Amino acid sequence: PHPGVRGRPADRAVRRDLLGTGLMATASLAFGTVVVVGKVATDTGLSVSWVLAVRFAVATVLTAGILGLLRQPLVPVAGERLGLLLLGAVGYALEASFFFLALQHGNASTVTLLFFTYPAMVMLASMALGRGAPGLLLGGALVCAVAGAALVVASSGGIAVEPLGVLFSLSAGAVFTVYLLGMDRVLRRTNALTASLWV
Repeated sequence: PHPGVRGRPADRAVRRDLLGTGLMATASLAFGTVVVVGKVATDTGLSVSWVLAVRFAVATVLTAGILGLLRQPLVPVAGERLGLLLLGAVGYALEASFFFLALQHGNASTVTLLFFTYPAMVMLASMALGRGAPGLLLGGALVCAVAGAALVVASSGGIAVEPLGVLFSLSAGAVFTVYLLGMDRVLRRTNALTASLWV
């Protein structure tokens, strides 16, 4: 076969990986922006419910607009609608509430660090559900994440986070763990962008 034919699947894989990396970087930037804006908003006296209402309203409008431009459906596939609605209305909303409450009791970087112990929670929950254990590299990374969070908790008095902030941060991570496992179970045929509009 022609050399160019053999290289095309590899080129597509590289482009897919680059796109995935770009999307992850964009998501990280967006999350960081939300955290900082949320911290500033709550520090100025705005209520958590108001901040969340604005956050979800803006996200809904932007996501619906993107779906419209891409000519993608706004409604999930039948059989997945109720599950996605519950995951968003209960799971994601509760996680976001805990997270923004944590921001009222600690600085943004510390709260975010504690929240990001959720990958370890997901690993433990997956193992408990019989979904297998992670490899050595991933397991080591998760151990480091938990160790870092433990240091934060142990020295919480010196790094601008109150015990209540620790509790809310870890609660947000725990709820997000349930949300992710639920999403893995519910989402089968609906495309990811449509699902994000509902959660």
